[in-house]
Amino acid sequence: MTRKLFLYVLLPLLLLNKLSAQQGDEYIRLADNYKKNSKTDSALILYKKATVEFQDITSVEKLINAYNQIGVIYTRKDEYDSSALYLKRALTKRPFLSDPNNLTLATTYISLGVMFGAQDNVERSLYYHNKALAIRILKLGENSADVATSYGNIGNVYLRTQDYNNALEAHTKAMLIREKINGKTSPEVAQSYVG
Repeated sequence: MTRKLFLYVLLPLLLLNKLSAQQGDEYIRLADNYKKNSKTDSALILYKKATVEFQDITSVEKLINAYNQIGVIYTRKDEYDSSALYLKRALTKRPFLSDPNNLTLATTYISLGVMFGAQDNVERSLYYHNKALAIRILKLGENSADVATSYGNIGNVYLRTQDYNNALEAHTKAMLIREKINGKTSPEVAQSYVG
């Protein structure tokens, strides 16, 4: 009986999940290309199709990534309610991650930080950027390009509010990390000077 259950019920479900994940991956690949070529409406459609394919528990990280991409596009279109909706959906999947300090989750926090920053909600923007920074330091170590980017994001929030002391402190941390990784004359270090 158990063998028949596996052959007729569980095996087809496992194969269907694999096919769904492959279709979702293809949607993401196409959506990324559309996004790269500034065809955001087409990218949104494909990212949303990917979310349908990634609904099973084995694809939770891919589902969160698709939600993040949708949220980023809506933020760039100044459609903050839609952005918040998808980024919050990404956060609702957090309990299904095997690691609560997952880097994909850090990306969600960054996207929320950018969204709140675009709305001039400095406190919430900094809150999410700092959450992302903490995960990145924990997972990647202090001397990582992604950690430098997080410090740069925080510096940019302070810069927009004309809090120049905190902006300078954050951008200096970003610059020192980039110098350590790439050398003092690298283009990445120059990025620290332009914010």
